[in-house]
Amino acid sequence: MKTIKFISLSLLSLSLQSTVAQSTNEASRWSLGARINHLYDIGAYRFDTELSRDMRGLNGSFTTFDIGYGLYAERMFNPLFGLQLGYQGGSMTGANQVEYYENSFNEAQLNLILMLSNFSSIFAQSPWNVYGKFGLANGQFESTQYLQSDQVEDNSSADNYWKYQGGLGLQYELNRAWRLELDFSLNSVLNDGFDGYNSASGSDVYWATALGVAYSFGSKAQKAEFQKPIFSALACDGPPQTAAIVANDSLKWVEQAAQMAALQTELERTQAELESLKQAQAQPKPSSTKPETESLSVFFGFDQSYLSSTAKKALFEQVRDLRNIEGTRFVLTAYADATGPESYNVSLKQARAHAVRDFLLSLGFSAAQIQIGLAENQSPEELGNSFLNRRVDVEWE
Repeated sequence: MKTIKFISLSLLSLSLQSTVAQSTNEASRWSLGARINHLYDIGAYRFDTELSRDMRGLNGSFTTFDIGYGLYAERMFNPLFGLQLGYQGGSMTGANQVEYYENSFNEAQLNLILMLSNFSSIFAQSPWNVYGKFGLANGQFESTQYLQSDQVEDNSSADNYWKYQGGLGLQYELNRAWRLELDFSLNSVLNDGFDGYNSASGSDVYWATALGVAYSFGSKAQKAEFQKPIFSALACDGPPQTAAIVANDSLKWVEQAAQMAALQTELERTQAELESLKQAQAQPKPSSTKPETESLSVFFGFDQSYLSSTAKKALFEQVRDLRNIEGTRFVLTAYADATGPESYNVSLKQARAHAVRDFLLSLGFSAAQIQIGLAENQSPEELGNSFLNRRVDVEWE
C-alpha cells in the first residue's frame, strides 16, 4: 500500500543518510592505558676508544633487568590517526668492562599514532591491530657511574633532557572497550649524561618493550577499531561521494569507492521515489477501527539500536488508533547486516527489537501484546544491499 511504502522509504532514506555520515561520528575515540616496560640500554660505539666503551644493559652482574612504567591518554581522531599524551618513569643500568651506572628518570611524552592495520582489508574482521608511532618527550634524570673494581662513584649527572622516539605496536581487542598491547620503541635521549658520564657525543639510546592494557570510552558506543571501514577516516562534511573519491584517489580502495557510489545512487533513487509518493499521498483519515495497514519496517543506522524522532513519529501515526482496540497483537522481527561477529549481531538485533517494544509500551500497549523474533536468513534481493537488513519489521493483527 502507498502509506506503507511511503513510511518505509522515509525510514530507509534516513537510514541511508545516517550510514553515509556515520563515519565522521564514530571515527573518534578516547582511551586510557597503563604499561609496564623493559628498558635496555643499547651500546653506541661510534665515538668509543679502546679505553672508553659505551655501557650497555644486561652486561654482567652489575646490571639488572630494568623495569619502567607508563600511563597515557589517547585520542584517535579517525581510524588512521591519533595523539597519545603520556607519562613514563623508570630506572636503568648498564656496564662496560670497567664501569657501570645506575639512573632514574621520569618524562612526559607526546606521540603521533598511525593505525597501519586499517590500511589493509586483511584486518577488517580481525581483533588484531598494528600501529606505528613517533613522538617527543621531555623529562629529567639522575645518573651515577661507578668503578666495578671497588664500587666507588666515578661520575654523576642530573639534568633535564629532550628525547625523540619511534616504534611499532600490536593490539588485541578483547571487546568494544578493552584491549591488550605489546609496544616496541627505540628511544634517543639528547643528553649524553643519561648514563652518568657526558662525553659530548650527543645522545644515549635505549630500547623499550612494553606490555599494557587500555580502556576506550566516550559519549557514544564505539565500535572496536578493527570493525571500522577505512573510508571512515576520509569522510568529510561535503557530499557523500566525496569520501569515496578521496579514498579512491589517496589509497586506491576501489572496493570501498564502489560501495559508496552504489550507496549514493540508491539514496538518490530512494529520495526521488519518496518525493513522488509525497505528492500522491492523500491526507490520512481518522478511523475507529484497525487501519488497513498491517505491517511496516523501521530502519536503523549502521550499528545503531535507537529510534530516531522520524521513526517514532511514523510508527505512532500507524498504531495510535489501535490503542482502543482489544486483542491487538504485535510481532517484531529484528534484522542486522552481515558485518561483524554473529554473537554481536544477535545482541544488536535484540537491542533494536527492544527499542521498538519500549516505544510501543510507552504508547499504552502491554508487554503481553508484543512478541519479539530474530531473523536468521537474508532474502535473495537483500544480499546485495546490507542496509536493508538494519531494520525491525512490525506486524500487527
